[in-house]
Amino acid sequence: IEVAAVGIGNQIFCLFLMLNFSITSGAAIFTAQYWGKKDIDGLRQWVADLPQGNLRDQAAVQLVQMLAPSDPARAAEVAEWIGQEPLKNSAFRQIAPHWAGKDPEAARRWLQTVPEGPGRDTAIMSIANRLSANAPEEAIALLAGIKNEDLRLQVVPNVIVHWSRRDPAAASQWLASLPAGRLRD
Repeated sequence: IEVAAVGIGNQIFCLFLMLNFSITSGAAIFTAQYWGKKDIDGLRQWVADLPQGNLRDQAAVQLVQMLAPSDPARAAEVAEWIGQEPLKNSAFRQIAPHWAGKDPEAARRWLQTVPEGPGRDTAIMSIANRLSANAPEEAIALLAGIKNEDLRLQVVPNVIVHWSRRDPAAASQWLASLPAGRLRD
């Protein structure tokens, strides 16, 4: 009987934790969205003052989404506050294409500050995709920085399509120069 009572108690406690987490996270995100429309600097400070953890990470992701289109540099600063790697990667994915569209050179400089790993690979992939339409040669050069071969393989077809529209001979020459393998095939 004691084991059954503990099991029921654990189920109730688990439901309480899930409800509490949902309300707290939802409130933080809602507050961030509402407040952010009126006072970005105040919101940045509010997020910075939150204790490290899931609540701060979720609020920072929301702030990055608001800042990235208009001020990717500030969004990148906020992204550094995010502790959870998947959320940080998501933030980088939000920032990179906006920055590449506004100032490709500044986006490349920012990439040099991002430590190697999945977040950097994601940012390079986003920037290369953005550059592929207007500067496919630059996009190809960036691809060498992606350590994860699977991610690199996701970007190459898009870049090659754009490059072959602009300069079919150069795109074909680059493809022919690759060693046999997954990338070339």
